[in-house]
Amino acid sequence: MSQVLLAERINALRDEKNITVEDIERAGISRSRYYRFVRGETQISVVDLSRLLKLLAVSFSELFAGVVDDPYHLSIGDLAKCTETELRQKQAEIEQTAASVGYPTAEMVAIVIDIIIDRRSGVDYRDKTQCLYERLNSIQAFTIFEMRVFSLIATDLTPKRFFKLYRKFAHDVQVFRDYMPGNLFETSLMIHMTALNQAVVWPKKLNVTDVWLTLEGIMRQPARRSNVEILLLQRFTGLLRTYLTMDSEVVAAEIGVFLMAAQQIGVREMTMNTVQTSLVAVWKRLQLHAQKMAETLLAVITDLTLQPRSQSFGEALRRHLKDKHIRVRSLEALGFSKSNLYRLFDDVGTLMIDKMLDLMRIIGFETGDIDAVLMWFPLDEQNECANLYGASHSVISPAVLRQSATDIEDYYENEVYAAVRAGRANQVATVVAKLLRELGEWHEKEYRIVKVGLMVVTNDDELAMCFR
Repeated sequence: MSQVLLAERINALRDEKNITVEDIERAGISRSRYYRFVRGETQISVVDLSRLLKLLAVSFSELFAGVVDDPYHLSIGDLAKCTETELRQKQAEIEQTAASVGYPTAEMVAIVIDIIIDRRSGVDYRDKTQCLYERLNSIQAFTIFEMRVFSLIATDLTPKRFFKLYRKFAHDVQVFRDYMPGNLFETSLMIHMTALNQAVVWPKKLNVTDVWLTLEGIMRQPARRSNVEILLLQRFTGLLRTYLTMDSEVVAAEIGVFLMAAQQIGVREMTMNTVQTSLVAVWKRLQLHAQKMAETLLAVITDLTLQPRSQSFGEALRRHLKDKHIRVRSLEALGFSKSNLYRLFDDVGTLMIDKMLDLMRIIGFETGDIDAVLMWFPLDEQNECANLYGASHSVISPAVLRQSATDIEDYYENEVYAAVRAGRANQVATVVAKLLRELGEWHEKEYRIVKVGLMVVTNDDELAMCFR
């Protein structure tokens, strides 16, 4: 990583968003420490970096785009579009990367590419699926990478094997409850759709535990407001859960209305990459078996818990090092002594950004994984509104949000709802549109408030600005 490049990027964003050094000091970073970092004289801690991210209203992924090479991204959708020649070329590049800088997931990526090629050719690839399953089954906690691999082989697994991995996924995806990376949406949707097929549509005899695990997993899936398909699935499974526990004709009628509405907008049959499921088929199967399932459902509901496995960065780090069979001794070459590493498990404030990037490479973290764990860092009271989705007025008052220019996007996103009720929505939308025009670079927070600025669009030029 080029520290100079990172510092330049932070300074550019700071200038564009009018973040003063005084703002940085109020966030808990001393003036001298910040300037020494900018001059390349010292590293910055990950905790201080998370404070800067809050000030700049950007995510870790957005800040590091183009600053650091990220060889850990695995996009099943992108790979599926490649020709065989392109796929083989990617395999060669992966092998080269693994040989030069280390790449713990390189072998799994190579197998994933082999499976995609074999599927196209009609070649038997069960041995490769078996290999990936055994690897995933040996891992206690999934990162984004393992979730993507699971989404690829999910349809090839038996129900028993699928739900062993699905339970892990349902636990670990909740790590992203405060920040859902955009590149995880596709993966999550594929897995949940396959779960509905494996639990309800495909089997001759329904397993009550698998059915309820699927419904519970979908309901607990983190989602952005723009993840319409996931939100739709959650509405559907919420109705199904109510129907199974109450056996109410009123709820059955609600489901009928829901499916009619889904048909009108063309989503009764849902498709994502190679996975397809029918909401109507799910409803018909559950309706047929609901009475028999009721006999054991209560015990299953009582027994099922899907809490996140890790509650702190240190806990997550310890778990992933163990999963990947990484010994403390092997980290000494990177400057991690045994005492330093164990201190890091308990005190994340000792972790510097260069060491964080080393750990990402060793463990196989993506930047999206880091976005999630940054939410656990013990920041001061100024950062109590760290959820990048924005929060409703019932959770965080607009006054608290407005106190910091760092969260001006959050403020406007919340303010527009109060403004609509007060009849001054256009006034807020005009301010938002002006803010967007003044910013040369947009990130996720700016994209979220584009819909507010659209309220006052009156000509083609303004419309082009909103869709740039």
